[in-house]
Amino acid sequence: KLKVKKNVINHITTQKNAFVLNFINPGKSIVTCHDIIPHIFNEFAGVRRFLFDLSVKGMRKADKIIAVSESTKRDLINYLNFPEDKIKVVYESINTDKFKPADNAREKLKEKGFDFGDSRIILYVGLDKPTKNIPELIKAFYKLKKVVTDVKLIKVGGYEWKSERIKILDLIKELNLEKDVLFFENVSGEVLPLFYSASDIFVFPSLYEGFGLPPLEAMACSCPVIASNKASIPEVVGDAGILVEPDEDNLFKSMFNLLKDESLREELSKKGLEQAKKFSLEKECEETLRIYEYLI
Repeated sequence: KLKVKKNVINHITTQKNAFVLNFINPGKSIVTCHDIIPHIFNEFAGVRRFLFDLSVKGMRKADKIIAVSESTKRDLINYLNFPEDKIKVVYESINTDKFKPADNAREKLKEKGFDFGDSRIILYVGLDKPTKNIPELIKAFYKLKKVVTDVKLIKVGGYEWKSERIKILDLIKELNLEKDVLFFENVSGEVLPLFYSASDIFVFPSLYEGFGLPPLEAMACSCPVIASNKASIPEVVGDAGILVEPDEDNLFKSMFNLLKDESLREELSKKGLEQAKKFSLEKECEETLRIYEYLI
């Protein structure tokens, strides 16, 4: 194992905190960049533009940038003109001791107060914000309910944009789906793997992700995945899930076809388990340590 002396390398693990490099001289420094969503989608208000620019300026002072995907690396080069040789890709990881298939997951969820009866479950995990593309999923689910009646859409996760939550709730009310689209915000880390294991399908319609942990968590729990073909998501899912253009029609067709094809669900469950193994914590640590070693 590599022994790193204290204060030889300073690793800032999120780009949001890179602004500190404008005010201190830490010697060797690394910044992990997860995404540049605010810049790409112009998500700026008030001082957010100033803080983002300050963090980008700090990132330029770092000796090395760790991008969490090839997609994020391309964005740093194409949108912010970072030199390619300054960026190294190290994929994020999940804890497969935590995220793994759970036996009798439905029964265990019921014991914890989450009872969905005999309904089939389509799961989404994530925040409410425009880039998550949740309205398209809800409209696709509305179409699905017309042909598959015994199904519910479960959303786990809070909201980052209150305006987006209001928009989503208004759409659910307009489509008369209040009893079929269920929200759970405060799901513990212990219970979340049960949701993945208990679900028939996990759907991730995001328009942009710097990496995208939820599809990886779903695959590790043996839940078949339908995901957007945008940004970094194909890197995470590979050929172990169904990748689609994340619009209403494609999401509907993929959900309907997968729900009626048990053999395909079983195939994707097995492929997903193997795909998840590629993103181990050990691999992430080893690749990060190599960068430390290079800088020492």
